[in-house]
Amino acid sequence: MAHKFAIYSILVCLAVSWGCSGQKVTNVVVETETETPEPENKHPDFKNLLGIWKITSSVRNGEPHDKAVGNFFTFDETNLDAWIRDYGDIIAPYELDPTVEPKHLTVKLGNPPNDRIYTCIYELDGDSLKMCFKDRERPTGYESTAENEWTSHVLVRTESME
Repeated sequence: MAHKFAIYSILVCLAVSWGCSGQKVTNVVVETETETPEPENKHPDFKNLLGIWKITSSVRNGEPHDKAVGNFFTFDETNLDAWIRDYGDIIAPYELDPTVEPKHLTVKLGNPPNDRIYTCIYELDGDSLKMCFKDRERPTGYESTAENEWTSHVLVRTESME
């Protein structure tokens, strides 16, 4: 782009030096190179996570967490919309890091969006999503126990929240 700007500057200088300084210069077209921005997140997980997910099983602190079963998570490009029975919608920004093992998902709740930070790990396999999380302390596995106080969900992709 600096190259094109230099050419434009030279053309203006030539027009002035040739005596065109008192005349209008019209139809000067300067082409600029426009770069198509690369998608910020190229990993397939960013696209494959989008949509509605229903919790089919859940374990919290080593015990079945039946109240979570039937709740929904909806992922768009930047936010997680969690529909939680008895609470309604909770919308929060999320970040993925699929380049580490296990893969990381971080959800920021509150005002500003960092009052509560849920650090998760996840496995995405087609229309099945497994995740395990804890407030501010990222789990290292998927088995929830009373000692580690993790919450683990298994979700399936669905077309609607029914």
